[in-house]
Amino acid sequence: MKVDLHIHSIYSDSSRSPEEIVTLAKERNVSLISICDHATIGAYDILPRICSVNNIKCVLGVELGVMWDGEEIHMLAYNFDKNNEQLNTFIPTNGE
Repeated sequence: MKVDLHIHSIYSDSSRSPEEIVTLAKERNVSLISICDHATIGAYDILPRICSVNNIKCVLGVELGVMWDGEEIHMLAYNFDKNNEQLNTFIPTNGE
C-alpha cells in the first residue's frame, strides 16, 4: 500500500488543486492520502468526495505552526474532530 500523509494544496502553499492531487495519487497507485495544508482544512470541502469516486482513502489532516521552547515548529495533526470549537480558532475551513 502506498501512502502520502503530508500533501499541500492550493489552500496553502502548493499550486495543485485537490482534484489534481487525487489524479496524481491515482496515477502513482497511492491508495491513502492526507492534505495537510497550513492552518486550514478548506480542501476537505471537496476532497472526500473526489477520493471516494477514485477509490482512494483520505485522512483529515492539517499542519499547524506551534511554539515549542520559544521556537516555532510545524506539527501535523490527523483524524481530529473538525467541529471542535477550540481547535477551529486555529483552523479556519476556508483558508482565511
